Order: sequence, then C-alpha cells, then structure tokens
Amino acid sequence: MLACETHQLEIIVLRCDPIDEPAVPLRLGIGKLPTWTVASSLEPLSNLDRLIQPIDSASTNSSMQVWVDYLSALACLEQMEQQIVYDRLRSLYFKEFERPTRIYILQTDLTPIPSALGFLVSERIVELPSGSEIYALLGKYALPQDDRLIRLSMGLSHADLEGCLRKIDPLRDPYAQVEQFRSKRLALKGIRYEPPPQHIEIGGLDLLVRWIEDLQYRLSSAAEAIGLPYPKGVMLAGVPGTGKTFSARAISAILGYPLFALSIDYVIEGGGLALPKLLTTIESCAPCILFVDEIEKLFGAGIDRRILATFLTWLNDKLAKVFVIGTLNRMAEVPIEMTRSGRFDRIFFIDSPDEGQRIELFRLFLKRYDKRFANEDDSVFSPQEWQHLADSSIEFIGAEIQQVAQDTIARVHRERKSLTVTIDDLIKTTLAFNSMYKRDKKKIHEIRNMLVDKADPASSGSRKFLPDRHLDAYAPIPNSN
Repeated sequence: MLACETHQLEIIVLRCDPIDEPAVPLRLGIGKLPTWTVASSLEPLSNLDRLIQPIDSASTNSSMQVWVDYLSALACLEQMEQQIVYDRLRSLYFKEFERPTRIYILQTDLTPIPSALGFLVSERIVELPSGSEIYALLGKYALPQDDRLIRLSMGLSHADLEGCLRKIDPLRDPYAQVEQFRSKRLALKGIRYEPPPQHIEIGGLDLLVRWIEDLQYRLSSAAEAIGLPYPKGVMLAGVPGTGKTFSARAISAILGYPLFALSIDYVIEGGGLALPKLLTTIESCAPCILFVDEIEKLFGAGIDRRILATFLTWLNDKLAKVFVIGTLNRMAEVPIEMTRSGRFDRIFFIDSPDEGQRIELFRLFLKRYDKRFANEDDSVFSPQEWQHLADSSIEFIGAEIQQVAQDTIARVHRERKSLTVTIDDLIKTTLAFNSMYKRDKKKIHEIRNMLVDKADPASSGSRKFLPDRHLDAYAPIPNSN
C-alpha cells in the first residue's frame, strides 16, 4: 500500500496598504481565492465564532484562502477568547493535509502578530511595483515610458500609481503631476520627498566637501566593478544650527540623488512595525538618500526597542542603493551599536565656524542680494573691516550668520531703498543679535566636548582671515563704538 504524501499548513501575513488589499492576490499570482472578512458571514455570530469560522473552513477544505485583517479582529477579543483561537490555529497548523494549503492574512494596519502565534506565522511586506510593472502601467495610459517618469513613480503602491496615472491631465506636464502626487502620498506615510537641488554652495566645511567628492567615486559603476561595497552613509553631528541639514541637501545636490526625509514622530508612533514598511518604500526609490534628522530621538528612553533592532539590521544588511544621512546633537543619546564601524562610513563633527569661515559665510549669504560679494577678492571691505565683522560674530553659527545677513539687507532696503550694505550696517545688526551662544553657553560646551573626540572634523581647523591675528574662541564679544 502506497503512503500518501501529506503537506503542512503555511500561514503568511502580508502587510499592505488598505487601498491595495483587493489587488494583492492577483499581483502575487495566486488568483482569486476564497476570502474571509469580519463581515463575511450573514449569520448573527459572536466575535469569537466569526474568527473560528474560517479556521473550520480551512480544516475541511484544504486550499488557498485569504483572511483580511484577521489579526485586528483577533486583538479585539477578550484574553480567554484569544486563547481559544490560538489553540484552534495551532491544531490547524499541525494537521496533515493531502495537498498544499496556505492561508494569506492580508493585514492593512500595524496590528502585531501575537507572540503565541509567532512560530506558526511568517510575515512579509507586499513589494511595491517594480520598474517593469511601472513601465507597463505607463504604456497602458499612453504616457512616456522613459526613465525619468519611471523613477518619479517609484515608491507608490500599485493602486495609488494606477489611480494617479488614470487622472493625468494630458494638457499639463505629466512629470510634475506624478511627482506632486507621490510627494503627497509619501507625506501621509511619514516620508518627506525633496528632489535634488540644482546647486548648493557649502561654506567653510572643506574636509566634508572633499569627502563628498570622494564619495562620488565610491557610488560609481567603476567602484562597483572592482568590488568596492556600496557606501552605507554618514552621520553629521554638532550643535543645532551649524548646517547639518543644509549639508545633507548639499550632498543630495552633488550626488544628484533625491532625498527622502523620515518623520521621527511617525516612526515612534508606529513603533517597530511601522519602520519596515517605510524602509521598503524608500528602497523601492533607490538610488536615493534616506535622511534622518536628529536620529538620537529614535533611540531615547521609552522608545520601542524594536526600532533600534530593525534599523541596525537594515543598515547592516541592506542591498538597495540607499545612502543614509543622519544628524544628531547629542552623541551620548545614540547607542554605541549605531556608531560602530560598518553602520556609517564616517561621523563628522560640524562645529561653529571659525573667523575665516564666518567671513566666508557672510560673503556667501550676502551675494544673493548684493552682487559685489560675488567676486572672489575681498575688495568690498578692507581687511580691518572684515576682521571687525569676524570679531563681532564670535561663536555665531551658520544659521545666525544667514539671519544677520537677511536682517541687514531688509533694514537697508527699507531705509535706503538699496541693496548696498556697509560694514557699519552689518556690525550694527550683529551686535544687536542675541546668539545661541550668548543664551546657552554651558549647553553648547557640553555638546561640543562630547563630540570633538568622537567624530572627524568637517573643516580643517582655524583659518585666520588675517594671518597674524589670534582670537580666543570664547572671548567676550567686542563692544560697539
């Protein structure tokens, strides 16, 4: 007598967006299957009986089935009722079936898999449309099937993309319409999209700029051809306002990669279950930059520890060409696992600009309004006038120098109907400005002392505007005469 081959049940949880749920079985190539939902039964049943009903059906009819948001309904039961469902599912799992039997649980929210069912269930996130799928959809709606429109469509779910393409106005730019739609949809998922800027000048951070230029080679096909691994990312540390976010945008401009900024609040609210979906979305847009501002907030006290575990595993194992830029203010709040070699390629310390860098930043911000400052020479002011401006702005951060420049231009234009500023105009604004260093000197020193020995400098150190001039970085700001 021949023994019959038997099969064990597979239970797979598929995480997907609610709008995509009806199309998921077809996209996975499993066709139209018997589907259970909370409202499936027409009979008046208790909540417990409704959840046992599909288990009984699977037990007597070995086949493929789809259960929609079963975990959400299970979470609403009383604890004793949940235990009954767990026992029934375990019995079903260990039953031997005559043919392959699989249950797909389509979960459209972040309800976790109960620990009691962890060993029974596997989980995966429904992949977003691939380049070839997007190409086919663009052709379906008679839109350009070029690389640019394909890339602008990445990161959208199948249903979202089809809904967007269906509503494209033929009289308007299709690229702008798709980009705008994607930006809005990603924002709802806690991701802010920024296209790469055309051009950004970085003032003062010469070592960081040199590293970014070297990074361009590491990201090239030539580096890939000789087996160099794709760079992981960079951490930018420093006092608030020193230009960390600005530097991230500059990296985006230099590399030509779009930047996707992760919402810290969205991740914390969703916990460890929200992060994998966000990372999957960003990976589908590669090559790109993932930007996490104030990354230390993800790992503070009371935050779901699964966030750290998920992020570290992803950083270590990711294959997609996603370059990660994180900024932080306080190194002490970042777990040591995050800063070890292999997570980020470099950690740079962006400090308050020295006197030469302050002058460079003043010129950079002023030339947007007063074209005299666009010249490379320093003929607008005398060396002594530039030095006076440097002395009056000791410990100013980049954001404060930008504000001083804008305030000065605004006042001069209001009073004199001119954009031509004098050194006295700038000194007057600078001395009246209440800088962060004046307000919170102790906290700034604490942050600086924590970072200075644990990160590489972003600039090559003090560059004196006048070679024979030496300034104490913590000297009192000179009084105005």
